Amino acid sequence: MLTLESLRVYLAEEFQEVLGTLDNGDPNTLKEELGDLLFQILLYGQLASERGWFTLQEIVEGLHHKIMRRNQHVFSDLVLTDLEAVNLHWQSIKESERNQDSKRKNWKCMT
Repeated sequence: MLTLESLRVYLAEEFQEVLGTLDNGDPNTLKEELGDLLFQILLYGQLASERGWFTLQEIVEGLHHKIMRRNQHVFSDLVLTDLEAVNLHWQSIKESERNQDSKRKNWKCMT
């Protein structure tokens, strides 16, 4: 039976292959390796969905909201004058998110 724990080695392997491909600079190989990594992500999402934890759509929606929340200077009227201001704003958002995350109950998802 496939478990999230048993698939860890493949996720790590595909991630390492993407990093290796970045060192080589071959766009065609990068495209292939990114596809392999995406497959692993989709597989994890499917297993989570089958367990009733969350769906692939919820993953994408969560990512969308995170990008919008963390990049208000791109997606709203917020004006940040320089890279330092962008970084400070981003760090502030990350700290707020960490505080929220620490309030959530930890759970183990290895089965």
